[in-house]
Amino acid sequence: MIYSSLFLSLIKKKAEKVKRNPNSILKGVILTDEVTLIEEDDVLVGFKINDKIFYVEDEWRAEVELDDLKGFNITSIPDGFWLALIEDNNIDFQSASLSQEGYAGYSLVEMHIYRKYWDHKFGASQYSEALKKAIEQRKETNKDVEFDEIEDDGAHIFIRFTIYYLQDMLIDEAYRTYQKIVTELEGHTERILECEEISAGILKDEVKFTIEVLLPLFRNMCFSDVK
Repeated sequence: MIYSSLFLSLIKKKAEKVKRNPNSILKGVILTDEVTLIEEDDVLVGFKINDKIFYVEDEWRAEVELDDLKGFNITSIPDGFWLALIEDNNIDFQSASLSQEGYAGYSLVEMHIYRKYWDHKFGASQYSEALKKAIEQRKETNKDVEFDEIEDDGAHIFIRFTIYYLQDMLIDEAYRTYQKIVTELEGHTERILECEEISAGILKDEVKFTIEVLLPLFRNMCFSDVK
């Protein structure tokens, strides 16, 4: 069993008391987010984006529900604050500058394998190395991922990598993009492990065949703009 965590970080200049982000163009629509920092006794305790209020714990982390991830851009989260999605283990969102970094934001992803409950036909270490290879191959074709490290203490394996968002987008679209990329990487990992052997279940499922076989294959052939 694999448990994944996502930390979406967007690097941005220091937040002001009130700021607007008027230049995010999403599918031809310009969205303007109003962002206000919340202070109590001269201490920052949270922030407000449009009509959504987020209070933080440990001076930086605000736990949110999936329904809270709607109605604003990823670049509108104030610098230094994170949104932690409760429903998906540990998914944190922070803020960013497309002009300075060349991308709108990034996700720090941690995939956790617990050997005690690992039931894949390939070993946990073998799977981890195949996933690393899938990440490195995608980096060459798409430039939207980066392998970070594998930590193995004997009982647990943690595979950590970064997903880059090359343009600004709505916060819920960022979450869907993360899910899509992880699904594609997992499918590519299976193909690496099985040396391109494709199971009957995948062959009979058009959606799975497209996501787990065709998309990684096309991208590995340098067709980078494949959706």
